[in-house]
Amino acid sequence: CGQAPLNNKIVGGEDATTGSWPWQVSIQSVKFGAHFCGGSLITKDWVLSAAHCFQ
Repeated sequence: CGQAPLNNKIVGGEDATTGSWPWQVSIQSVKFGAHFCGGSLITKDWVLSAAHCFQ
């Protein structure tokens, strides 16, 4: 009651080919079952992500 149904579909989207967004990172964890946050590769060793991903 009082909550809209979750709809996580992208309308009219297309699958990206592997390597087309090389700076985009999927942060994944066994604890969460898979992807739980995103980030951007800012050097070969550093990923920039949002603070709420790790709080």
